[in-house]
Amino acid sequence: MTQMRHKRIAVIALQETKLSEKDTKIIEKENLELIIESNPSNRKAGTAFVINKDIVKWDTEENKPWKHEILEKGKIAKMQLEYSDYTLTIINVYMPNTQSEKAELIENLRTHLENKQERDNILIAGDFNLVTNEQDRLPPHLDDTRLVDSWTAIETKNDLIDGWRLIHENKRQFTYKQSNSLERIDRIYTTRYLLKNCLEWTIESNYGISNHQIVTVKIMKQNTSHIGKGLWKLSEEIIKWPPYVNRVRKLLLEMANKMKLKKDKMINI
Repeated sequence: MTQMRHKRIAVIALQETKLSEKDTKIIEKENLELIIESNPSNRKAGTAFVINKDIVKWDTEENKPWKHEILEKGKIAKMQLEYSDYTLTIINVYMPNTQSEKAELIENLRTHLENKQERDNILIAGDFNLVTNEQDRLPPHLDDTRLVDSWTAIETKNDLIDGWRLIHENKRQFTYKQSNSLERIDRIYTTRYLLKNCLEWTIESNYGISNHQIVTVKIMKQNTSHIGKGLWKLSEEIIKWPPYVNRVRKLLLEMANKMKLKKDKMINI
Protein backbone atom coordinates (compact mmCIF):
# COMPACT_ATOMS: atom_id res chain seq x y z
CA MET A 1 0.00 0.00 0.00
CA THR A 2 2.98 2.29 0.61
CA GLN A 3 4.09 1.81 -3.01
CA MET A 4 0.58 2.68 -4.17
CA ARG A 5 0.89 6.06 -2.48
CA HIS A 6 4.53 6.57 -3.47
CA LYS A 7 3.92 5.84 -7.17
CA ARG A 8 0.58 7.67 -7.15
CA ILE A 9 -1.43 4.71 -8.40
CA ALA A 10 -5.14 5.54 -8.57
CA VAL A 11 -6.60 2.03 -8.72
CA ILE A 12 -5.20 -1.47 -8.23
CA ALA A 13 -7.04 -4.62 -9.34
CA LEU A 14 -6.13 -7.57 -7.11
CA GLN A 15 -6.85 -11.26 -7.62
CA GLU A 16 -6.88 -14.34 -5.38
CA THR A 17 -7.30 -12.00 -2.41
CA LYS A 18 -9.13 -14.43 -0.09
CA LEU A 19 -10.36 -11.43 1.90
CA SER A 20 -13.25 -11.65 4.33
CA GLU A 21 -15.38 -8.61 5.14
CA LYS A 22 -13.55 -8.39 8.47
CA ASP A 23 -10.16 -8.42 6.71
CA THR A 24 -11.27 -5.60 4.43
CA LYS A 25 -12.36 -3.40 7.35
CA ILE A 26 -9.08 -4.00 9.20
CA ILE A 27 -7.00 -3.01 6.15
CA GLU A 28 -9.07 0.12 5.57
CA LYS A 29 -8.77 1.08 9.22
CA GLU A 30 -4.97 0.75 9.05
CA ASN A 31 -4.79 2.61 5.70
CA LEU A 32 -7.20 5.53 5.93
CA GLU A 33 -6.26 6.84 2.48
CA LEU A 34 -7.49 3.63 0.80
CA ILE A 35 -10.91 2.19 -0.04
CA ILE A 36 -11.34 -1.51 -0.87
CA GLU A 37 -14.15 -2.83 -3.04
CA SER A 38 -14.00 -6.58 -2.44
CA ASN A 39 -15.47 -9.58 -4.21
CA PRO A 40 -14.86 -12.32 -1.61
CA SER A 41 -15.43 -16.04 -1.95
CA ASN A 42 -15.17 -17.97 1.34
CA ARG A 43 -11.37 -17.80 1.58
CA LYS A 44 -11.07 -19.09 -1.98
CA ALA A 45 -10.20 -16.99 -5.01
CA GLY A 46 -11.54 -13.44 -4.58
CA THR A 47 -10.92 -10.15 -6.36
CA ALA A 48 -10.68 -6.58 -5.08
CA PHE A 49 -10.26 -3.03 -6.30
CA VAL A 50 -8.12 -0.77 -4.11
CA ILE A 51 -8.81 2.95 -4.61
CA ASN A 52 -6.34 5.66 -3.63
CA LYS A 53 -8.34 8.50 -2.03
CA ASP A 54 -5.44 10.92 -2.55
CA ILE A 55 -6.05 10.69 -6.32
CA VAL A 56 -9.67 9.61 -6.73
CA LYS A 57 -11.47 12.34 -4.82
CA TRP A 58 -15.12 12.91 -3.85
CA ASP A 59 -16.98 14.89 -1.21
CA THR A 60 -19.85 12.61 -0.09
CA GLU A 61 -20.61 8.90 -0.21
CA GLU A 62 -23.45 9.58 -2.63
CA ASN A 63 -21.07 11.37 -5.01
CA LYS A 64 -18.24 8.88 -5.12
CA PRO A 65 -17.09 8.59 -8.75
CA TRP A 66 -17.33 4.82 -9.17
CA LYS A 67 -19.74 1.92 -9.06
CA HIS A 68 -18.65 -1.60 -8.09
CA GLU A 69 -20.55 -4.64 -9.30
CA ILE A 70 -19.84 -8.33 -8.64
CA LEU A 71 -20.40 -10.27 -11.87
CA GLU A 72 -19.28 -13.67 -10.59
CA LYS A 73 -18.58 -14.32 -6.94
CA GLY A 74 -14.86 -14.42 -6.21
CA LYS A 75 -13.90 -14.39 -9.90
CA ILE A 76 -15.20 -11.40 -11.89
CA ALA A 77 -16.01 -7.87 -10.73
CA LYS A 78 -16.57 -4.61 -12.55
CA MET A 79 -15.81 -1.02 -11.61
CA GLN A 80 -17.18 1.91 -13.58
CA LEU A 81 -15.01 4.91 -12.78
CA GLU A 82 -15.90 8.45 -13.78
CA TYR A 83 -12.64 9.65 -15.25
CA SER A 84 -12.36 13.14 -16.68
CA ASP A 85 -15.05 13.39 -19.38
CA TYR A 86 -15.79 9.68 -19.81
CA THR A 87 -16.56 6.49 -17.88
CA LEU A 88 -13.77 3.92 -17.67
CA THR A 89 -14.97 0.34 -17.17
CA ILE A 90 -12.41 -1.90 -15.42
CA ILE A 91 -13.15 -5.62 -15.28
CA ASN A 92 -11.17 -7.57 -12.69
CA VAL A 93 -10.73 -11.29 -13.47
CA TYR A 94 -9.42 -14.22 -11.49
CA MET A 95 -9.34 -17.33 -13.67
CA PRO A 96 -9.15 -20.61 -11.69
CA ASN A 97 -6.63 -23.36 -12.38
CA THR A 98 -8.79 -26.25 -13.60
CA GLN A 99 -9.65 -26.57 -17.28
CA SER A 100 -13.40 -26.85 -16.69
CA GLU A 101 -13.49 -23.76 -14.45
CA LYS A 102 -11.46 -21.78 -16.98
CA ALA A 103 -13.83 -22.74 -19.78
CA GLU A 104 -16.84 -21.76 -17.67
CA LEU A 105 -15.35 -18.41 -16.66
CA ILE A 106 -14.41 -17.52 -20.26
CA GLU A 107 -17.98 -18.25 -21.35
CA ASN A 108 -19.42 -16.19 -18.48
CA LEU A 109 -17.12 -13.27 -19.26
CA ARG A 110 -18.12 -13.45 -22.93
CA THR A 111 -21.76 -13.14 -21.91
CA HIS A 112 -21.09 -10.17 -19.60
CA LEU A 113 -19.22 -8.35 -22.37
CA GLU A 114 -21.99 -8.99 -24.89
CA ASN A 115 -24.49 -7.38 -22.52
CA LYS A 116 -22.45 -4.19 -22.20
CA GLN A 117 -23.76 -1.15 -24.03
CA GLU A 118 -20.60 0.93 -23.60
CA ARG A 119 -17.83 -0.95 -25.40
CA ASP A 120 -15.18 1.69 -26.09
CA ASN A 121 -13.50 2.42 -22.76
CA ILE A 122 -13.03 -1.08 -21.37
CA LEU A 123 -9.97 -2.38 -19.54
CA ILE A 124 -9.72 -6.02 -18.42
CA ALA A 125 -7.06 -6.86 -15.83
CA GLY A 126 -6.42 -10.11 -14.09
CA ASP A 127 -4.66 -13.32 -13.22
CA PHE A 128 -5.68 -15.48 -16.19
CA ASN A 129 -3.75 -18.67 -15.38
CA LEU A 130 -3.55 -18.99 -19.16
CA VAL A 131 -1.16 -17.95 -21.92
CA THR A 132 -2.08 -17.54 -25.58
CA ASN A 133 1.43 -16.81 -26.85
CA GLU A 134 4.37 -19.22 -26.53
CA GLN A 135 6.64 -16.26 -25.71
CA ASP A 136 4.76 -15.91 -22.43
CA ARG A 137 5.95 -19.19 -20.94
CA LEU A 138 9.39 -20.70 -20.40
CA PRO A 139 9.83 -23.48 -21.46
CA PRO A 140 7.54 -22.32 -24.31
CA HIS A 141 4.17 -24.02 -24.76
CA LEU A 142 0.53 -23.01 -25.04
CA ASP A 143 -2.41 -23.99 -22.90
CA ASP A 144 -5.24 -26.21 -24.10
CA THR A 145 -6.13 -25.20 -27.67
CA ARG A 146 -9.86 -24.99 -26.91
CA LEU A 147 -9.24 -22.52 -24.06
CA VAL A 148 -6.83 -20.46 -26.15
CA ASP A 149 -9.32 -20.31 -29.03
CA SER A 150 -12.15 -19.32 -26.68
CA TRP A 151 -10.13 -16.51 -25.14
CA THR A 152 -8.84 -15.32 -28.52
CA ALA A 153 -12.46 -15.15 -29.70
CA ILE A 154 -13.24 -12.76 -26.81
CA GLU A 155 -10.27 -10.58 -27.78
CA THR A 156 -11.40 -10.46 -31.42
CA LYS A 157 -15.08 -9.91 -30.68
CA ASN A 158 -14.41 -7.02 -28.28
CA ASP A 159 -11.39 -5.58 -30.11
CA LEU A 160 -9.16 -6.15 -27.08
CA ILE A 161 -5.40 -5.59 -27.13
CA ASP A 162 -2.76 -7.03 -24.79
CA GLY A 163 -1.01 -3.68 -24.40
CA TRP A 164 2.22 -4.93 -22.84
CA ARG A 165 2.77 -7.48 -25.62
CA LEU A 166 1.97 -4.90 -28.29
CA ILE A 167 4.63 -2.53 -26.95
CA HIS A 168 7.17 -5.25 -26.09
CA GLU A 169 6.63 -7.37 -29.18
CA ASN A 170 9.63 -9.71 -28.85
CA LYS A 171 10.47 -9.28 -25.18
CA ARG A 172 10.28 -12.04 -22.61
CA GLN A 173 9.31 -11.00 -19.11
CA PHE A 174 7.23 -13.02 -16.69
CA THR A 175 4.84 -12.34 -13.83
CA TYR A 176 4.74 -15.72 -12.09
CA LYS A 177 7.22 -18.49 -11.29
CA GLN A 178 6.13 -22.08 -10.89
CA SER A 179 8.42 -24.88 -9.78
CA ASN A 180 9.39 -25.73 -13.35
CA SER A 181 8.33 -22.75 -15.47
CA LEU A 182 8.03 -18.98 -15.81
CA GLU A 183 4.78 -17.45 -17.07
CA ARG A 184 3.21 -14.12 -17.99
CA ILE A 185 -0.28 -14.97 -16.79
CA ASP A 186 -1.06 -11.53 -15.30
CA ARG A 187 -2.11 -9.17 -18.08
CA ILE A 188 -4.05 -6.00 -18.86
CA TYR A 189 -6.19 -5.72 -21.98
CA THR A 190 -7.77 -2.56 -23.36
CA THR A 191 -10.05 -1.90 -26.28
CA ARG A 192 -8.31 -0.58 -29.36
CA TYR A 193 -10.28 2.64 -28.87
CA LEU A 194 -8.90 3.16 -25.33
CA LEU A 195 -5.38 2.11 -26.31
CA LYS A 196 -4.58 5.56 -27.68
CA ASN A 197 -4.86 6.94 -24.13
CA CYS A 198 -2.61 4.27 -22.58
CA LEU A 199 1.13 4.51 -22.07
CA GLU A 200 4.02 3.16 -20.01
CA TRP A 201 3.07 -0.53 -19.96
CA THR A 202 5.31 -2.18 -17.39
CA ILE A 203 5.88 -5.31 -15.34
CA GLU A 204 7.27 -4.25 -11.97
CA SER A 205 8.57 -5.82 -8.78
CA ASN A 206 6.01 -7.14 -6.32
CA TYR A 207 7.93 -5.50 -3.43
CA GLY A 208 7.59 -8.74 -1.48
CA ILE A 209 3.81 -8.47 -1.05
CA SER A 210 2.84 -11.15 -3.58
CA ASN A 211 4.18 -14.14 -5.51
CA HIS A 212 3.10 -12.40 -8.75
CA GLN A 213 4.82 -9.42 -10.35
CA ILE A 214 2.77 -6.24 -10.85
CA VAL A 215 1.50 -5.17 -14.28
CA THR A 216 0.88 -1.43 -14.69
CA VAL A 217 -0.38 1.03 -17.29
CA LYS A 218 -1.00 4.78 -17.21
CA ILE A 219 -4.26 6.06 -18.70
CA MET A 220 -4.49 9.66 -19.87
CA LYS A 221 -7.60 11.77 -20.02
CA GLN A 222 -9.42 11.96 -23.34
CA ASN A 223 -8.12 14.43 -25.93
CA THR A 224 -4.89 15.21 -24.08
CA SER A 225 -1.36 15.02 -25.40
CA HIS A 226 1.34 13.07 -23.62
CA ILE A 227 4.16 15.28 -22.40
CA GLY A 228 7.32 13.28 -21.85
CA LYS A 229 10.23 13.99 -19.55
CA GLY A 230 11.53 16.70 -21.88
CA LEU A 231 15.09 17.54 -22.80
CA TRP A 232 17.87 17.91 -20.24
CA LYS A 233 19.50 21.32 -20.16
CA LEU A 234 22.12 23.13 -18.11
CA SER A 235 20.82 25.31 -15.35
CA GLU A 236 21.43 29.05 -15.55
CA GLU A 237 23.53 28.86 -12.37
CA ILE A 238 26.01 26.46 -13.99
CA ILE A 239 26.22 28.52 -17.19
CA LYS A 240 27.21 31.60 -15.15
CA TRP A 241 29.59 29.75 -12.80
CA PRO A 242 33.11 31.25 -13.37
CA PRO A 243 35.04 27.92 -13.42
CA TYR A 244 32.60 26.59 -16.00
CA VAL A 245 32.79 29.78 -18.10
CA ASN A 246 36.63 29.73 -18.05
CA ARG A 247 36.76 26.05 -18.98
CA VAL A 248 34.35 26.49 -21.91
CA ARG A 249 36.22 29.59 -23.14
CA LYS A 250 39.50 27.64 -23.08
CA LEU A 251 38.01 24.71 -25.03
CA LEU A 252 36.50 27.02 -27.62
CA LEU A 253 39.81 28.86 -28.13
CA GLU A 254 41.63 25.53 -28.51
CA MET A 255 39.09 24.39 -31.08
CA ALA A 256 39.32 27.70 -32.97
CA ASN A 257 43.13 27.45 -33.12
CA LYS A 258 42.96 23.85 -34.41
CA MET A 259 40.48 24.85 -37.11
CA LYS A 260 42.65 27.83 -38.14
CA LEU A 261 45.76 25.61 -38.30
CA LYS A 262 43.94 23.05 -40.43
CA LYS A 263 42.70 25.79 -42.77
CA ASP A 264 46.25 27.23 -43.16
CA LYS A 265 47.64 23.79 -44.09
CA MET A 266 44.92 23.36 -46.74
CA ILE A 267 45.81 26.78 -48.28
CA ASN A 268 49.54 25.96 -48.39
CA ILE A 269 48.81 22.76 -50.33
